[in-house]
Amino acid sequence: ADGAVSDAEYRSAIDSVAACIQAAGWQASTPQPAADRVRLTIGVSPKDTADPTEEEAQIDAALATHDQCFTKDTTRIEAMYLAQHVPTRAAREQMLTELLVCLDHAGIPGVAGHASEQQIVAEITRHGGDTANAGFGCLDRFHLAFNQPQSPA
Repeated sequence: ADGAVSDAEYRSAIDSVAACIQAAGWQASTPQPAADRVRLTIGVSPKDTADPTEEEAQIDAALATHDQCFTKDTTRIEAMYLAQHVPTRAAREQMLTELLVCLDHAGIPGVAGHASEQQIVAEITRHGGDTANAGFGCLDRFHLAFNQPQSPA
């Protein structure tokens, strides 16, 4: 490995996660671009059932399968890929401004511009319900605002 992860290598790693999920008997969507337009995401669907309790258990099991299929190697590949897509300081500042506007529109006003990602998560969580769902949508869309360049080890 040369320390760089190509688009094709990243896509192949995520495709292998989807194949693993399907091999375990779950439905997995074709990997799609995430809200940040850098990462790829996979939707996992439980088996059809009319019983809400069984459906909740299946969702938990499907998500556990996703986590098992998203191996340490895939996590490493994704981290390397994201590190190659660190936005410039100016772009991160613009994303943070857009995140704060998005949160305000979602019903989570007054988040400080210097707040950390963890502080923003806590503030979103505090609101709960649909407001929190909208807030986490904002955070997912602009999460690269927190993607800092890595210092050489």
